Amino acid sequence: MSNTIYSKHFLYYVVYETCCIVNQMTYIGCHATDNLDDGYIGSGKHLKRAIKKYGKENFKRNIIQIFNDPVKMFSLESSLVTEEYVKDPNTYNLVVGGFGGFKVQDINEWKLKLKESSSKRANKTPALGLQHTDETKKKISESNKGRPAWNKGLPGTWVGKVHTQASKDKISKNRSGITAGNKNPMYGKSAVIGRKWFNDGTKTFYLYPDDPLILNLIVGRLKKPSS
Repeated sequence: MSNTIYSKHFLYYVVYETCCIVNQMTYIGCHATDNLDDGYIGSGKHLKRAIKKYGKENFKRNIIQIFNDPVKMFSLESSLVTEEYVKDPNTYNLVVGGFGGFKVQDINEWKLKLKESSSKRANKTPALGLQHTDETKKKISESNKGRPAWNKGLPGTWVGKVHTQASKDKISKNRSGITAGNKNPMYGKSAVIGRKWFNDGTKTFYLYPDDPLILNLIVGRLKKPSS
């Protein structure tokens, strides 16, 4: 069957399942590709949020079936991602499967499904809409003391790493002269010269004479009360 869904023909039309190994939630989707090892694990809204939270390394994609026809691919997705599957709070899917989700659905119907699905997942959060008491905040603070950051050692973080001397030299060379001379924002200025003390009867300020704040202030510092 000819490719009527995509403007380009791909070698593989894949139906896959991505599973979060942290919470065991799943996502079923379709993917057209020329490389089965391209690292694609899905682009659903809730799935992307989860990937950002847990890190891509905590998600595993399993290929369910490979086709050479996009219609067959979407047909299988439609049979797997049903209304029941979407309503399951343990899934990341927002809409039923088949032919690219909302592309063939009424947009208002899709928005309603999106809202319902978001509410479904939000309701899984016991503290939704609530505020911690000061006592609870204190307990959380105490329990977290000394714990390493949740993203420590994950790709993209700098925790526990240091620049090599070659890297330091390169950074130094690239930044050399950036703030020298008249390129410096304080060039020709002084942080002290021209400033005077002013007060409003309660607080003391150290300002330049052209600062608009001085219009409502009195020249001079406040005297400290004698002990």
